[in-house]
Amino acid sequence: MEHPNIITLRGVSVFGGKDLFYVMDLCHQSSRDLLRNQRSSLPLRTVLKWGGDLSAALAYAHEEGFLHRDLKPDNILLTRHGTPVIADWGLGYFVHQTSRVLQPLTVAGMGTEYYCSREQWLTGKCGETGDVYSLGITLAEFARGEQVPLATEAVGSGITDDVVPVSSRGAAHFNSIIKRMTHPVPRRRIQTMEEVEVELRVAASLMRMRA
Repeated sequence: MEHPNIITLRGVSVFGGKDLFYVMDLCHQSSRDLLRNQRSSLPLRTVLKWGGDLSAALAYAHEEGFLHRDLKPDNILLTRHGTPVIADWGLGYFVHQTSRVLQPLTVAGMGTEYYCSREQWLTGKCGETGDVYSLGITLAEFARGEQVPLATEAVGSGITDDVVPVSSRGAAHFNSIIKRMTHPVPRRRIQTMEEVEVELRVAASLMRMRA
C-alpha cells in the first residue's frame, strides 16, 4: 500500500535463509509513547485532524481489500514531522486469505481486548466496521488521555458516555461520532471509513466556527 498515513514497506527478506526481516520507514515513537510521555490528552483539534487522516488511510486500505484488525495507539506511529502512520498489519485479513500457516489465527480472541469489536473477539472475523470500532476506541483514548471506560465489562461493548466536555458544537459532534463508531452492533455503527472521515472533518469545522 502507498499512503502518507500508512507505514511504507521498503523491502523484505522472508523467503528462506536464516535472517528474515521487513524494511520499513523509521518512526521514533508511537502515539502510545506520546500519551505516556506528556501524561495528558491530545488537543481535540489534533484528535480530529489525526482521525480524519487515519480514517482516510483506512478507507484506502479497505478499498484495496485490507482490514487491519488491531488498531490501537501502539500501532499508530509518528514520523519525525509528527504525522500519524498506521503500522503493524500483522493481523490484517489479507494475510489469511492466502496463507495456510496463519489461517489458525483467524479464531475467537484474536486482537487486543480493549480495542476489539465484539464480533472479532467472538469469531476472529470482522468487516470494515470492526476497524471503525477500534479506531473509535483509539480516538476516544487520544481525546481523554487514558482508556475510556466501556459500557460494560464485556469486550466490544462500546462507549456510551461523553468522552470530552461539551464545550462546543465540535466537541458535542465528536462525542456523538465516538458513540456511533463504537456501537456493539456492527450494523448500527458508522458503516465505512469514508463516512467516518466526513463526520470528523465536520466536527473539525465546527471547532473552527466556535466564537
